[in-house]
Amino acid sequence: MFKIATGFSELLPVKNIAGVIRAVARVKTKNLALWIVGDGRERDKLESLARSLRVEARFWGRVPNPRAREILRQADVFVLNSFHEGMPHALLEALAEGVPVVATRIPAVTEILTDQVTGLFVDVGDERSLAGAIQRLVGKPGLRAKLAQNGRQLFQKNFTWEAHLRQLERVFGK
Repeated sequence: MFKIATGFSELLPVKNIAGVIRAVARVKTKNLALWIVGDGRERDKLESLARSLRVEARFWGRVPNPRAREILRQADVFVLNSFHEGMPHALLEALAEGVPVVATRIPAVTEILTDQVTGLFVDVGDERSLAGAIQRLVGKPGLRAKLAQNGRQLFQKNFTWEAHLRQLERVFGK
């Protein structure tokens, strides 16, 4: 079973989880599961959409952070399909866990990732491109491994507590 994880937040329209569900419905692969972590006012609509499109979706609801990271580690890919973000914490958690990322090309993401190196970018609202990126990762385990490794290295270099301390030392001196 190829597992796609998304959400890891409040299920709000800005997160465009509906777009992920529609994109997953387009992917021509058997044994595909969409894991949606989080809860919110959109959940009933999203569950109904997944059923109507015959997408195998598991709605985990709200889960504590240690459990969320465990779920994320089991995923084959993480999708961030937001229309906009502040600091995309779920994306950083995916990088930390070594999960390859597909994300919308928005400023908060492009400031962190490099397309084709540490993640795959899709245009905001482009469900065909999102489906294509997922399909590409399903069929290319080597690409998944490369993105996962590069993403984890990026996280280790720039987003750990040690990395923040190094940055502070550079700014303020030792």
